Amino acid sequence: MIRLTFVLRRKAGMSLADFQKYWHEVHGPLVAKHATTLNILRYVQVHTLEDPINDQLASARGGMEKPYDGVAELWWTSRGATSGNASAQAAAKELLEDEGRFIDLANSPLWFNYEYPQVNPTPEEMVAREHSGLVKLFFCLRNTANLSMDEAQLYWRTNHGPLIRSVASGMRLRRYLQVHRYEDRYYDRYDYGPPPPPPPAYYGRNGYGY
Repeated sequence: MIRLTFVLRRKAGMSLADFQKYWHEVHGPLVAKHATTLNILRYVQVHTLEDPINDQLASARGGMEKPYDGVAELWWTSRGATSGNASAQAAAKELLEDEGRFIDLANSPLWFNYEYPQVNPTPEEMVAREHSGLVKLFFCLRNTANLSMDEAQLYWRTNHGPLIRSVASGMRLRRYLQVHRYEDRYYDRYDYGPPPPPPPAYYGRNGYGY
C-alpha cells in the first residue's frame, strides 16, 4: 500500500468557499469517475476550517506558514499500481486540466508516503464530518537544519510518537497517524503542466480529537 498526499492552495481571486465547493462538487466526482482506470483504491478530501485555534496553534510553535486550503489523500495497492496505460494517461490528463481551474498548482506540492499508525491504528468508519463531532488536525512538517530527513523521521517514530501515545488520553485524542514522505521521482502527471514545488522534507501528522 502506498499513499499520495497533495496539499492544495486555491487559485488567486477564488474564495475558500468557492474553492471547496468546486473541489467537492465538480472535481471529486471526476476523480471518482476515473478511479478504476487509475487504480485508485481510496480518495479523501480534507477541507480546511477557518477557526481561531489555527492561529493559536501556530503562535504556540513560534509562528507558521499560512495553512493550506485543503488536502487530497489518495491510496493505491502498490507503487506499481500508480502506472497506467494510454487510458490511464488520458484520465490523468483530464484530472490535471481540471485541477488547473481551481488549484494554484505551482504552490501546491504533492508527494508519496507511507503510514505509521500510533494511536487507534484501525478505526472503524472514523470520519471528521461537518456534524460528526470529530475534527482533524493536519500538520505538515519539515526537518530541522541539523537533521537529515531520515534522522528526523527516525526521531519522529521512536521519540515523538511514543510521547504522543503517552498523552493521547489526556488530550482526548481519538487517533494519531504519522505519514512519512517517500522519496520518489515519479511525478509524470505533471508532464501536462507546471512542475510541482519541492515538497516538505517529511510529512505528518494526522490526528483526530473532539
